[in-house]
Amino acid sequence: MPTPTLLDYLAHEVVAPIVRIDPSSGQSVYFGQYMPCAQFLFETTAVLGYIFRDHMVTVIQLFCEPGHEEGLKVHMRGSVADRLKSLQHDACDAFDLYFEPEALRLIKLMGADRVGSSDLANYANQRQELSYVLSLLRLTAAEGIGLGSLYSELTETVLSRSIDPRTWSRWLTAGFDLATFPPEARTIRQRRAQALFLIKPYVAALNPELLEMLEYQTEISRSA
Repeated sequence: MPTPTLLDYLAHEVVAPIVRIDPSSGQSVYFGQYMPCAQFLFETTAVLGYIFRDHMVTVIQLFCEPGHEEGLKVHMRGSVADRLKSLQHDACDAFDLYFEPEALRLIKLMGADRVGSSDLANYANQRQELSYVLSLLRLTAAEGIGLGSLYSELTETVLSRSIDPRTWSRWLTAGFDLATFPPEARTIRQRRAQALFLIKPYVAALNPELLEMLEYQTEISRSA
């Protein structure tokens, strides 16, 4: 069995708490719970991409199977470029960059021709098969790494801005699993320790040769 990549590991870690098991239909995830998890993963991997942007030649091996490094680089560049090209305006914050356009994209894949604010509640309780969700999360993680490593200034900007409470409220009211109010804005410096802590078990177990680099970045986070 192939060794799981860091993308596999992160996808399983973030989705595990929301997986539903049904004897008849198997493992699934509610879409309204999936999107906040995907947003967390996107932001976290954007931080990781930003942190390791000058060391991607070394750390790229964490994110894909051997021999697939160039393909992953092409995918990361393309997915971020496509995301930015698809936006109808400059992203105001991370929620505006990923959550809303991604949720609307996936809702359209569910068969919706047009989606207004009043229609969003119809999709929060839609169940998605776990295998499909994991594939989406792996793509999300790759896109986040691409954003952080290739668009450092944009990453700093969108991650450090407060989320528009009106946009947040629209999805909260529709039944998506969000807190009552948007989280306080945090800079990349404030996010570093959490992002590094999340990947440390994977690096220690499967890529211990990179543990020293990870420990160094963690020390930077503590002293910042």
